[in-house]
Order: sequence, then C-alpha cells, then structure tokens
Amino acid sequence: MRRRSASDGEWKKQAAVGLYLSCAAIMTAIFLLDLSLPLGVAVGVLYLVAVLLTLWTPQGKITLAVALLSSVLIVYVFVTKPPVADMWKVAFNRGTSLFAV
Repeated sequence: MRRRSASDGEWKKQAAVGLYLSCAAIMTAIFLLDLSLPLGVAVGVLYLVAVLLTLWTPQGKITLAVALLSSVLIVYVFVTKPPVADMWKVAFNRGTSLFAV
C-alpha cells in the first residue's frame, strides 16, 4: 500500500480550486452569452456543464450551490429581458433549462 504524502493533499486542494475557478468561468461565460442572445434561444441548458463539472469536486454541497445559482441566473435573464412575440416558447425553453439543471 502506498503511503500518502503531504503533497497528495495539497494537490487535491489545488485541483479542487481549479475546478471551482473553471465552474465560475463557465457560468460567467454562459450568463454573458445568455444576456447577449434573444430570449428564444435555450442557452440555459449550457449551465449543466458547470453543474456536471462540480461532481468531480470533493465537496458535494458545491454541486447544489452551482445548480441553485444556475437556476437563479436562468430566471433572472427571463425576467429582465423584454418580452417577445412567442413568450410560450421562451417559457418552455427556460423551464426545460431549469429541469435540466
């Protein structure tokens, strides 16, 4: 059996920080993309990438936090953008995004 060294624990912490930063960058990029595109585009499903990335982190609570923040951002963009002609399509796409996340 291999002996654990202090560098193993440090490496895991660095990897976790890298994953957290990657999730933050992905979520920021998706949010800015969502703000720049019209309401009918289902960009919110892309938040699933950040949520799935958190499954590799050592803390399970971070997955719930990223999913919750993603849901808030999906709803925020829906509420703040001006309405379009086919709002039922927009509502369906946002609901699908929330369900996926």
